[in-house]
Amino acid sequence: MWNKICGSLLRQDTTSRFERVTLPVPRPGWRQRLSEWANEVPKRPERRPAYEFSVGKYTPTGERTTTWKFLRISVEDYLEAAETQKVTPVLVMKSITGKRWWWYLDRFFWEDEQLSASRMHRRVLELDSRKQEQLERARRAAADRSPAAVYR
Repeated sequence: MWNKICGSLLRQDTTSRFERVTLPVPRPGWRQRLSEWANEVPKRPERRPAYEFSVGKYTPTGERTTTWKFLRISVEDYLEAAETQKVTPVLVMKSITGKRWWWYLDRFFWEDEQLSASRMHRRVLELDSRKQEQLERARRAAADRSPAAVYR
């Protein structure tokens, strides 16, 4: 119903973020362990760095109460996406319900219309211009009600 009334459903998601984590390295199978033992290969590091995309809920005081962790990517993939999102929207994740999270201009957004990157770019710019217009209207209204405006 909301989509039919207002058109697009695009929301900025302030609870989404990438967090740096360290993950255990998967253990090799028994054949590989035997060959490593026979060849005396030095041990691999036990942990590897990665980034995890998570969405959470917060209390009114700002404490995180619930966290859903959806995606883990390597540091190299994270750095590439971090550079790309400054220029074009990066699709971070799709849920089975049709919700899609995008990373663009250092902010996360979600939508449920299966938008392309170029359409997502236009929608974010529209959203930003609407917010800017609202701020300008509020500033004008506040200036009209200021004590200096009353005595003109």
